[in-house]
Amino acid sequence: MDALRFLREDEDRVEFKESFSRDVVRVGAAFANAEGGIIVIGADRAGEVVGVDGAEELSREIMESFRKHTDPQIIPEITPLTTERGTLLFIRIPEFPLKPVQFDGKCYVREGRKVRLLGPEEIAELHLKSLGLSWDAFPARDAGIDDLDLDRFAHYVEKARRAERRNFPDKPLRELLEELELVREGKPTWAAVLLFGRDPQRFLPQAVVHCGRTRGLSEIVDHRLLGGTIIDQVDEAMTFVKKHIAVHLVISESPERMEVWDFPLEALREAVINAIVHRDYREPSDIQLRITDDKVFIWNPGRLPEGITVEGLYGMTHPSRPRNRLISQIFYDLGLIERYGSGVPRMIEAFRKAGLPTPLFEEAHGGFSVTFIKDLYTDDRLEEMGLTDREIEIVRYLKKKGEAKLSDIKDLFPALSDKTVYRMLQNLVESGILRATGEKKGRRYTLK
Repeated sequence: MDALRFLREDEDRVEFKESFSRDVVRVGAAFANAEGGIIVIGADRAGEVVGVDGAEELSREIMESFRKHTDPQIIPEITPLTTERGTLLFIRIPEFPLKPVQFDGKCYVREGRKVRLLGPEEIAELHLKSLGLSWDAFPARDAGIDDLDLDRFAHYVEKARRAERRNFPDKPLRELLEELELVREGKPTWAAVLLFGRDPQRFLPQAVVHCGRTRGLSEIVDHRLLGGTIIDQVDEAMTFVKKHIAVHLVISESPERMEVWDFPLEALREAVINAIVHRDYREPSDIQLRITDDKVFIWNPGRLPEGITVEGLYGMTHPSRPRNRLISQIFYDLGLIERYGSGVPRMIEAFRKAGLPTPLFEEAHGGFSVTFIKDLYTDDRLEEMGLTDREIEIVRYLKKKGEAKLSDIKDLFPALSDKTVYRMLQNLVESGILRATGEKKGRRYTLK
């Protein structure tokens, strides 16, 4: 029996080690700061059994090392298993309830199959989350109730009632502010200042969206710095976007001509909302929205929340872990967020329906970005790039479907062998046209 077959399929939460070293403790601390995991001692990186000697003595050494090098102390569950090829030690690391756990004074977290060192802001955020808190729920420094625009708040209450997103009781506005945690200890929270403040940038100058339209490498065509409340910033950002992307009138079966934009507006709006709602407002940088001749680029300060990876965003669903809990709730109440965790899949689907390349999501420069690209893969351009007719057919298929596995492409060319189809896909990956994600049989291909 293959004792490790099922564990190999859960690579995000399993780590294989041929022997014990202090790095095992580091990985264990990273698992404890995420969702927990299993470390297998006595298996190589591919998950093949190599075995260990002296399992009982080694177990004691492992327990002692965790005691010395983790704070708060992790107490792992260690289970030996003897197989025909050797003995394995299974070290189960539970998710720690109060985070972060330190390894030799440093904090690490497991993200996918990687272990990453956390920075000071990320450590603070991880601690708040483990307490069930978020930064935007804390009182805003130097702000008072008079700094809030109660008319704006009253408009929100009425709109949320009409949308049936919230059933607010008939109470004075100030009492509602406290019930919604927008006022604590008699002071407005950071969420209240950003959502309903008379002058949010007085308290958080970085709470702005910097919009720019450029041409070529250096020509600045237009730029704007959007301040005010973060609710107003959504519409103002979209006004800037529509000013600088092209729209075409298409004759359809309906009496009126249909507007077709270079990029699906609903996807761009979703990206703007995500950047505003989920950015890290403690960082001094502002949100960047850049439009070029063939791209729209949106970047916000703050990496993805712990437990969410860039690769996972390309799946059908992913967990919702809002960095700013109160801000997310208000945006949901206003109908700006339809359903938690659904925004990215809707963006991808909108671009698939429009026959455009899949949006590119990245973590870079201490933040998160999404890049939307026009249709760069017309048949004429692909022919100019030297692609074969079959490779062009693969690109057409991905423009229509969004993603594909090897088996999907094999169905396009039933007379070709798996090896030949795989070689064509690899050529397209190496040419920079396709992106491959996942391992082996589960690998998916999308347009870059």
